[in-house]
Order: sequence, then structure tokens, then C-alpha cells
Amino acid sequence: MKNKKVTLLIILNALFITIAIWQIYRLSMENIKAWKLLKKYQTALSQKYNRCKISELSGDKICLSHKIIEQQQHKQIDKNSQQNSYRYDNTLTINPNPLPILSRFPEFTAPIIDDNRFLSSPLVLDENPNLLVLAWRYSANARGIIETQNKLNGDKTAIIVVHPWGIDDGQGFATPEPAGVSFFWTPEKNRIYLKHTKKVLKPFLNRLKGQTAMVAYSLPGNGKPYRNEVYKSPRNQSRGLDREKGLKSLKLQLKRFKYMENSDIIANFLLSKKHPVYDYFSKFPGLSAGDAYNGPGYWELPIPIVSTLDITKKDIVLYDGHGYAEIRNYLSTAKITNILLAGYATDMCLKKTAAGYNNLKKDFNVFIVGDATMATFPSQSTPKYATSVALANASLNNLITETSWISIIHK
Repeated sequence: MKNKKVTLLIILNALFITIAIWQIYRLSMENIKAWKLLKKYQTALSQKYNRCKISELSGDKICLSHKIIEQQQHKQIDKNSQQNSYRYDNTLTINPNPLPILSRFPEFTAPIIDDNRFLSSPLVLDENPNLLVLAWRYSANARGIIETQNKLNGDKTAIIVVHPWGIDDGQGFATPEPAGVSFFWTPEKNRIYLKHTKKVLKPFLNRLKGQTAMVAYSLPGNGKPYRNEVYKSPRNQSRGLDREKGLKSLKLQLKRFKYMENSDIIANFLLSKKHPVYDYFSKFPGLSAGDAYNGPGYWELPIPIVSTLDITKKDIVLYDGHGYAEIRNYLSTAKITNILLAGYATDMCLKKTAAGYNNLKKDFNVFIVGDATMATFPSQSTPKYATSVALANASLNNLITETSWISIIHK
């Protein structure tokens, strides 16, 4: 019995040894196979790399790994950046003699007051400058207002006035009554706007005419109908404009509209019992400029430039309906690099329309002429607070100047 057990143990040990030898052999063969595949891949990669080097030397299409391509791209980007950039000195110093900001026309703009005023290096220094432009911006990180002194070449500078609408000024385009809304919303507020164009904007434009490459005005829509006979535009460069005849036709068309025969505010309406407040504002919003109050076709009327400004035959109109690309291309073709931006309204059209600063600042050096703008002012009898706040907010990412901070350099 004992001999049988010994024999069985010997057989089991021999079996285990055989299995172990087989596993070692199998793994060895797999390793040899894997090694051969790796060698084959390395050979192929080496041949590919060699072909790429030959192709590169011959001038044909190169064939490199992603890592090599990325390295070359980064080198090219760094090279281009060095060619198109310079290192700006952002050192700030305390301004020992700060000028008042936006204090010249307090009826239209409340002054900006901040105890921390700093000076920084110029941002724009054109060759052969004829305009000295002081400008400021606000930085929360710097804890105050930062001012720069810039020198602009007028041949590279355009003045753009956003949306100087000719409304309630005798040309025919008017605020619809009894409850219609247009431009600064009400006839009373539009009269304040007209005073601003006459007291602030007109003297500013007249002082700098001849000092810049162009003066341009942006308007809603396009040049058709009637306005092409009155104003030049990028699509209408004709020097043979019959402005007198065109203005007569324009005014006649505007005066045909029935401005005084529109609906009054709603006398009564149904409200939800569960959400009466929400429903109230849905049925009777604070601003509604649709057909009910303004009349059908009101927003298709050809809005003119305000009559208080002196428009010359050289001045250009940029239409929102033609898009920003046309405006950008027109200005770039004229070699414009700097923009003095004025117009209406500071918190709306000056910012977001085709010729607004949100678009222009991507392609040009934009200086917002703060006191030559005016913001909408709901719930207020004066625009000065709303304009000041709108400019303060804009100053986070834009340069603000003002009419008295732009001077002519006399050689």
C-alpha cells in the first residue's frame, strides 16, 4: 500500500513538472513573437523617419510625428509673436495732478470720481502724430483708474458717430403718439438728446474735421430707399449726390407716416390669479415698440442723420444692415487703425450694433469719447447718472477719453 502512494506522488510530480515546462515554453514563444513584432515596427518607423528627412531635404511634403509637428508649430507661433508684438511696460505710478473726469457737461454726464489715479505707458504712438489723446480705464486689480497719453496720426484715424438719429427734429421722423416708443423712448427724452447733439457733439466734430481721415455715421437698415440720394456709403461712393433733392424726397416720405394715430395704453386685461405679477408685466411691459403702439411700418422708415450736425459731402454713412465685415473692410482699406467713437446710446447701440465698440475693438484702437455719448435713462429725468455708469462699466475693457482730452498737436 505504501509503495502505491509513493508511485502516485511520483506520477503527480512528473505531471506538474511537465505542465510547468510547457507554460515556460509557451510564454517564451510569445515573447519571441512579440519581440519580432516590435523589431518590425521599429524598423518600419525608422524607414518612415528616414523617408521624411529625405522628403524634407527635397522640398516635397514632409511626414513627421505629431510631437515634431507641434514643436515646429510652437516655434513658428513664437517667431510670429515676436515679429508682431512688443513688451509693454505695465509699471504704474501715482498721478500727482489728475484731471477731472467727465466734469465738463454735468447736465449730461455725472463726473467720475475715484481716489486712486495712476499713470501708465502710452498704448498708441503713431509716427507723425497730430492728435494728443489722453484716455483712462478702470482696473479692479490695480485698485483704481489707469491713465495713458497717446499720440495719433489723423490720417490713420476715423471719427465714428453711432446712431445720431434725426428724430423729433423737424425732418419728419417722430416719436409715435400717444404711447409709442422710439430712440430715447419718449419725446421729452429725445429733446434732451437733441440738446446734447447741439451742445456737445456738434462742436467736437467741427473742431476735429480736417484733422482725421474721415467722419462716419452709423444708421439702422440700409441706404434704400431715399438715403442713397443723400449720403455717401461704402456701397455708394458717387460724388454726384443731389443732397437737396434727396432730402426733400426723404422728408416727404417720412411725413406721410401717421405718427399721431396709434393705440393708447391698454385699459384692462386678464391676469392669472396664481401669478398676477408676472402676468402683469407680460401683458403690460415697461417698453413695447411694436405695431400696436408705433404703428405698422414704423421701423421700415428711412431714419435720417440728426439735423443739428453739419454733414459734408465727404462724410460716410455705415449701415447696420450691411454688417460689420463691410465696415471693417472699408476702414482697413482706408488704412484706418484708430477710432474715436461717439454716439448713442452708450449702454446699447454704441456697444452692440455693427459699428459698436464690441466689434471695432477687435480690429482697431478704439477710444470712446465719453461725454460725446449719452445713455438711455429710464425712471430718470436726466441722463447724467446712467451715462456715467455705462461709461464706468465700459472702462473695464475699453479706453475712455472725452472731448476736452483730445487736442491738436501744432507743429
